[in-house]
Amino acid sequence: MQSVGKRSPSAPTLQALLYYQLVCAQPTRSGRRSAPSMETFLRRSLRQFRTEHPDHASLLAQRFLEQVTAKEVALQQAISPETVNRNQQRAIQVFADWLLAQEHEARLQRQAELLACLPPASFAELVGAKPMQAKLHRLLTSQQLPWVICLTGIGGIGKTSLANQAVRSLLPDSDYNRVLWLQAAEGQAFSQQSLLNALSKQLLPATLPASERLPALQLALKNEPTLIVLDDVDSELADPAWVDWLHALAQPSRFLLCSRQRPAALARAYVLTLSELPAKAALELMSLQAREVGLEASLPLIRKHAAALYARTGGNPLALKLAVGLLHSWPISAVLDALHERTHADIDAVYTAIYQASWQALNQPGRRLLLAMPLVGSQGASLAQLRAISGLSAAALRNAVHELHQRSLLEASGDAEHKRYAIHALTRSFLRTQILNES
Repeated sequence: MQSVGKRSPSAPTLQALLYYQLVCAQPTRSGRRSAPSMETFLRRSLRQFRTEHPDHASLLAQRFLEQVTAKEVALQQAISPETVNRNQQRAIQVFADWLLAQEHEARLQRQAELLACLPPASFAELVGAKPMQAKLHRLLTSQQLPWVICLTGIGGIGKTSLANQAVRSLLPDSDYNRVLWLQAAEGQAFSQQSLLNALSKQLLPATLPASERLPALQLALKNEPTLIVLDDVDSELADPAWVDWLHALAQPSRFLLCSRQRPAALARAYVLTLSELPAKAALELMSLQAREVGLEASLPLIRKHAAALYARTGGNPLALKLAVGLLHSWPISAVLDALHERTHADIDAVYTAIYQASWQALNQPGRRLLLAMPLVGSQGASLAQLRAISGLSAAALRNAVHELHQRSLLEASGDAEHKRYAIHALTRSFLRTQILNES
């Protein structure tokens, strides 16, 4: 550690710490905020360090803030300069260890805050997605282009799950100050105005006039790197100007889009296309799903008919899981007959066939709970909330949850103490269009 004001080899390392940023961002007692500096950091952190190590903190403050020489400290304490130097080296080591501990705590706190911004993880493992996840991770952590990334693929291919897992994987060492996850309301697009309103609500004071929101938002996203995930983007990508508008907000902030549609040819978006699973990965996914929902006895049949199941689902992860769920009540031959032979482009027909078959196999409480699920948002609902919206008794609800989960119609997230339940967007669409007959 050298005198404040002189260039120190350790300064860039300290300035890169999250703890450095947090300490320097603290306002003074008068409420004013000063520009980050090494002197500000040392003064404020040493005040906190003093509560645990008063002697070490006092010596460091004398030597590096007050510029007291080692000889002067030796005279004050009636010890030799050599002893002062040894004490100083010891104090520096203890202070460095303390700073690392503070940095670790700050990182854990930041990670917890960012995780709370994400939808629950309904997956235990993403089969066949590791190469794509690694590539997305590299793109999201890059200090360079691209600033707008688009995950595209047919419904149920796993875009949301991949985005969720990729964002979670970067949080421990993330350079993003914030993560926002926004999902388009069903049937509605992210217009520039609606997106501006949604981002302003999250990032700007509520009292800010509407005319000042756009420049204030641009400034906020330039000053604090933010990762913004826009889930279920659709028709917006047909307009290159809409993507250009995102670029005006980005850098160093970044946008990650999940969409069934590819961006327009002139849109400045880095496109990652998710393809169907290869046959080997599809079998692995079906096997994992069978074990999760208590169908271990069906594993030999699944392996035997894996090629036929794969041909009829197109290697689509959601379709594969739904097909496995049908084995709770149907023989494998009936499942294959219900699916028929479909082409990759006809995946909607595959979903319709599976959902209709699953619906017919459900008992009355299961149907009742499933019909109530469109009322549940993307964050999911607890058992108590499900009971309130379904009107089922506690016992009937538990049985219905078990049945829907077995058939892959219900996504469970959380841990053994706190569980939340939701449905996939395609399940929601099937209920509204095929069962409830909503337009």
